[in-house]
Amino acid sequence: MLLGAFAYLSSTPAAGRTDRRQPAFFGKQIAAAIFVAVYAFVVTWVILKVINYFEPIRVPDEVERLASTPRWRRRRPTPLDEAGCR
Repeated sequence: MLLGAFAYLSSTPAAGRTDRRQPAFFGKQIAAAIFVAVYAFVVTWVILKVINYFEPIRVPDEVERLASTPRWRRRRPTPLDEAGCR
């Protein structure tokens, strides 16, 4: 990200220019990084929408509830539950 801030002027083709152009280069790098982040988000969102159209991505609510509850917290059915006494 800070390529423009740490660049040596002697290693650039325009070695005669001053450091005044480096903040502009840093701004271009920031803009490019923001563009890449937005592009990646949009493309991922579109891909997920297309996949979701053919095959739902979300699991059913019951499966999600069971998966989010740790096994040791789940209540085991008792014989009274099975008999309908509860």
